[in-house]
Amino acid sequence: MNITEAITSILLNEPLYGILASKFSIVIDRTISKIRLEIYPQLILKYNDEWFTQLNNNHKKGVLIHEFIHLIFLHPYRIENRELPLWSVACDIAVNQYINNDFLFDNSITIDKIAVFFEKPLEFHRSAEYYYDFLIENWKNGEVRTKNGTASVETTSGELKGDLLVSQDYSESELNLFKYNLSASLNINGSIIENGLKEIYPEIFFNWKYILKKFLSHNWRVKKRKSFRRISRRYPGYPGNIRNEGINALLAIDESASMADKTLYKFVNDVIEINKITDLKIDVVNFDTTFSMPVSLNRYLKTYKRQKRGATDYTQVLKLGEKMRVDLIVIFTDGEGFLPDYQNQKVLWILTKKELTSKKFKEVTYYDP
Repeated sequence: MNITEAITSILLNEPLYGILASKFSIVIDRTISKIRLEIYPQLILKYNDEWFTQLNNNHKKGVLIHEFIHLIFLHPYRIENRELPLWSVACDIAVNQYINNDFLFDNSITIDKIAVFFEKPLEFHRSAEYYYDFLIENWKNGEVRTKNGTASVETTSGELKGDLLVSQDYSESELNLFKYNLSASLNINGSIIENGLKEIYPEIFFNWKYILKKFLSHNWRVKKRKSFRRISRRYPGYPGNIRNEGINALLAIDESASMADKTLYKFVNDVIEINKITDLKIDVVNFDTTFSMPVSLNRYLKTYKRQKRGATDYTQVLKLGEKMRVDLIVIFTDGEGFLPDYQNQKVLWILTKKELTSKKFKEVTYYDP
């Protein structure tokens, strides 16, 4: 398996890392011992082909995933004034817990081995800073040895080894550009490393558009049905699968008197982002104490005009969603209205007022135009 084949395999089985890998230009460089990723002025993956060919196929995929997680977590650029050897160990603890054990070397630095060595539990899916602080506090007489670009430590599991991180100097603007491009292009929603990214990409994880997209897409499988509109390739004359039905969702927009025209029109412009989500059927209604006839999102965006200015009653919208048998309801509102004690559907509330924290709202994000 050459490096291109390894990346293709990752793309098929680990899309998050595979998509990132596909953005890099691959360059053979025998002046480096193993592998290095550079992000500016362009994305370049440099590797020593003589070293790479000696690895088995699982380890080839493992080292690639390992390096890409380091990059996604921005580990080479977050060292600040910390000790590089100990920081490298902490970063490996953070990274290797996300990699299949079959892809790791037997002497890889892992959270389990470190926890056994210190006889103290370590929390999973925390930042490298958390693991660094743990090591500083508990490693009273410990020593990290460095040799030929590796960091090694002696534990009860034997000698554990990891590569020293290569510190790379980029300006803040160059790094921010990489972060922006990375977060905009990768589908990190629901991935195994999602929790570890929240501290690094707060502008993405706490943005209402991101939360809305995650709500509509996370952990929901695309529906399939048989149809003669697509004949089976395997069994000619039999119906094939149509996979693009997705789930049904209802977007309900509060047009009661307490909602300002400016806020409504701004939200309708912003909601175009929703239209980029695939495999979904989204209908839209306006409501106060009553609701308008549901229309498709595309039609709604083309013909929007405010229709209502009454009081607010969420009961009718929730009953409509039940009658339509939708999977999800998104309600855009200021939160001021009659809310029943129960809701039979999965509901995301997009509130314009952050001071409303009623437990009745359950899943909530706040509109920040």
